[in-house]
Amino acid sequence: MTRTRHTPAQIVALIRRADELLARGWRIAQVTEELGVSEATFHRWRSQYGGIKADEAQRLRELELENRQLRATVANQALDVLVLRGVLRTLRHPAALRADLVQTLRDGLGISQRRACELLGEPRTSIRRVADATPAGLGPGPPPDRPVGTFPDAIPAHARAIPLASEGALG
Repeated sequence: MTRTRHTPAQIVALIRRADELLARGWRIAQVTEELGVSEATFHRWRSQYGGIKADEAQRLRELELENRQLRATVANQALDVLVLRGVLRTLRHPAALRADLVQTLRDGLGISQRRACELLGEPRTSIRRVADATPAGLGPGPPPDRPVGTFPDAIPAHARAIPLASEGALG
């Protein structure tokens, strides 16, 4: 038998023809020979397309194609995520910068800390350690008895020697 590809409408028509022949008393071997397909193909078609109309068969074929395309897209995106995680791991950002990346994802996308750490491949404990590593007495802002912007004791001596952008360091 030569190999030919049948459209869903042709398959449905062949199944209907086979049902007519079987109703007349023909054996399956005779029916498949008449239709020009193997018994395995006939049984596969019957299980897949039996009882549906030609337009439904066409729609089924289109949905199967769309499903294959979507699966390929998801696989490509998963691969992209793995590559980006690998790149982030090789960059070896300091812990404070990684914590900033997590916070940027949380603020920009509105996702949880757990999900942001998962996307970056960063353990959540390292993010917590950065937050817990602030010196005693220094919380999220200056102490209430000191005005904003006067933190001389909180800035290490070597960092105080670096000129700020407002002092002409960048331009």
